[in-house]
Amino acid sequence: MTELRPLIDKIRRLLDSRAADPGGDVTEVEHTLTDGYAIALQLEGERVRIERRMAELARTVEHPE
Repeated sequence: MTELRPLIDKIRRLLDSRAADPGGDVTEVEHTLTDGYAIALQLEGERVRIERRMAELARTVEHPE
């Protein structure tokens, strides 16, 4: 899974640079937004896999045969 720290650091740098130059290039902001969406989808997929595994384990505990 992709680490969140580099994305968060990049967002902070972008926010700082946008504060200094609000009319700056938006391409990097758009790419960062896309990266963030990709990470969010990875996290959502992991959440779904964990929930399924938990349900599977719960069924095993309830019916250990």
